[in-house]
Amino acid sequence: MKIDMHVHTKFSRDSNMEPKRILQIARSRGLGGVAIVDHNTLRGGLEAAQCAPSDILVIPGMEVSTEFGHLVGLFLTAPIESRQAVKAIEEIHAQGGLAVIPHPLGTFSKWPGELIPAFDAAEGFNARRSTGKKPSPEHGEDALKVFIEKNGLAALGSSDAHFYSEIGRGVTDVEGSSAEEVRQAILSRQTEVDGRHTLWIYRFMSFCLRLVTSA
Repeated sequence: MKIDMHVHTKFSRDSNMEPKRILQIARSRGLGGVAIVDHNTLRGGLEAAQCAPSDILVIPGMEVSTEFGHLVGLFLTAPIESRQAVKAIEEIHAQGGLAVIPHPLGTFSKWPGELIPAFDAAEGFNARRSTGKKPSPEHGEDALKVFIEKNGLAALGSSDAHFYSEIGRGVTDVEGSSAEEVRQAILSRQTEVDGRHTLWIYRFMSFCLRLVTSA
């Protein structure tokens, strides 16, 4: 099954996508599922799960803002309340969720080494996070792969989609059809990632939308 593991909805200030439409597009692009991970809210994931057709798996989640940057919680049933990293990860695991380091190509270096073992996975590909130039040995995709393997994390592929045209540009290929089967495959690191980078203009569009919605 191919799953886009990082998609936003209108419940994130920098996106305007409707949950139901996301699922329609995901199906049309051959995806078996999507993880909805809005900024600091579970509303999008829960709404998408409620309207999901039987052939599309929805993984409710959140992208949580912490003192070290964003972290993603997957397979959530309740909102993550803490914005302190250690406590947020504890909340995620307490409800059987998985903790993920998003936004590769350099941002993983911001996390304290002693906190890395608390994570279950990291994004091995994020369609929005191209350097736009030849990456350095310390922050390029090869370094990211080494980081993931060295720390025993599962690699996830995602689009980080904020607009409909981005959905499916980054995917995780995993065996299984149910949420629990996918969860167990991630825990056992039985994942493959694939995708193609989106243009920088999409990040600019998200920035503009965030400005408008916060005005």
